[in-house]
Amino acid sequence: MSDSKTGIAVISPSTFQEAQDMSLTLAKSALLGTLTNKPSDILLILMTGAELGFAPAQSLRAIDIIKGKPTLKAETMAALVRRSPVCEYLTLVSSDATKAVYETKRKGSPSPVRMEFTAADAATAKLQGNENYQKFPKAMLRARCVSALCKAEYSDLLL
Repeated sequence: MSDSKTGIAVISPSTFQEAQDMSLTLAKSALLGTLTNKPSDILLILMTGAELGFAPAQSLRAIDIIKGKPTLKAETMAALVRRSPVCEYLTLVSSDATKAVYETKRKGSPSPVRMEFTAADAATAKLQGNENYQKFPKAMLRARCVSALCKAEYSDLLL
């Protein structure tokens, strides 16, 4: 089967049984890290991704299971928003180790919306003990900022 937009060949299940079989096979792969030996989690990711128009491999790269719930990664949210015709723009305004700022404008909205996420916000949320925050503070602040902005302005696209 090939993707109608790109023409790229996509291996994708078309029934629940095929998705279940794919999940069982994928669960045997050591390449899936924490998903290895978790076919039910893989199935949930594949189903969630299919609802958003993702191929299976895209789903596995774009969706995490966090506290038992399929959760879109920040870059996935940004991609969904940017590819939507309702988004005029979603742009990074500034980013450093203390603050990230993003701005977006939705078609039909009278003005853009700007949001920031700071190191102080991360401290309040008790996120700074997280290894990723210690290693990549700028990236983590950007991720929190863009995901908060996407959820606030484009929740309809992320469901």
